[in-house]
Formats: sequence, C-alpha cells, structure tokens
Amino acid sequence: MTQFDDYGKSPFHSACKFGFLNIIQFFFQQGVDLYFRTNDADENTGFDVACKNGKLEVIQFFLENGFDINTTDQNGNTCLHKACSGYHPDYDVIQYLLKNGFKNINKKNDYEDGTTALDNLLHIPDGIDSINMRCVFVLIEAGGDCAPHNSRYLIHELRKRIIEITGMRNAIYEKWHDSLAREVVHFVMDPFTETSLENLTNFISAHE
Repeated sequence: MTQFDDYGKSPFHSACKFGFLNIIQFFFQQGVDLYFRTNDADENTGFDVACKNGKLEVIQFFLENGFDINTTDQNGNTCLHKACSGYHPDYDVIQYLLKNGFKNINKKNDYEDGTTALDNLLHIPDGIDSINMRCVFVLIEAGGDCAPHNSRYLIHELRKRIIEITGMRNAIYEKWHDSLAREVVHFVMDPFTETSLENLTNFISAHE
C-alpha cells in the first residue's frame, strides 16, 4: 500500500478515482487509514480524489465510516474545492456535500490568489456549459461567492440564463393555465428549480 505510481497515487487512491467501491472496502477492512494521503504536492486523501472525480458512492462510504467532511489538503483546499475542479464537476456530488455537513462554503485555499470553490468552478477548462451552470446555481443558492474578476464574467452568464428561464416559464404559462402548466414548468426548468430567480438576481446586485 506504500507503493505509489508516477502521479503519487497508491492503489487505494486509484480505486477511489475510478469508483471501485469493493476494492476500497477491502483495503478498509485490511486496516487502511481513510486519511491516507497521496505522495504529491497536494497530499490528497482518497475522499479528495473521489470528490474531484465525481464518485458519489465512494464519498458516501467515507462519510459513513467517520471521515471528516471538512478536512483540507496541504494547500487548504476543501472537498468542495476538489468537487468544483477538473473537467466535469458533478452536480450530485456538490449538492450532496452541501447537504451533509460541509461548512464554510466560501473558504479560500492557501494559494496566492486564494480561490473559493465557486472560483474553481469558473475555471473549468471547457468553460461554463449547462452542467457546470447547474453547479454554479446550487453554490449560489448555498451562499457561494467568488473573486471580483470572476463575478463580472458570471454576472454576464447569469443574466443570459435569467432571460432564458423567465422566457421559457412565461411561454408555458401562456399556453397552459392549469396545474399541468406548473408540472411542465418544473420539468422543463430543471435544473434551474434548485435556485430561485430572486437568489440569482440578488447575487448580481451584490456584485455590480
């Protein structure tokens, strides 16, 4: 278990990356410490690795076995920082962390520019697509904030989404005027239902 690959990961960390829960359970039964860290600059736990790679079942396993959700890596990154990093942040993972004991959503890491989880999310290599915007919405709903230079970019995106959402909602209500309309709005506007338009508007107002 003390053997590491070229990226500083042990077999335990690799199992966490790929979501091999049965292998993780085996290592755990053999006495592997859940706080066992990678041999690299960040010194990630398996929990960190699972968060970054969207492995919800692995995350649940760690927490069910007493892992502290608010543990940070050597650079002050929280599990939420990890979940909001990489190419494809997982909405379900971010939402799960926020609902299961994660604290201090706006904690900045220890890097020179001191980024929050929302800052990390806005630096996704492929840009903000619809999946990432779901993650943005749920972070804002939970009180997430970001650096001024990121907020200016985000405000532009939010304005576009608010126009899209309200236009879609109004068009449906014009066509149907009963309970079916509410059901259709809920379905069509998903994933926007987690965050009210008021919260998005308040975020914009606070950063203008």
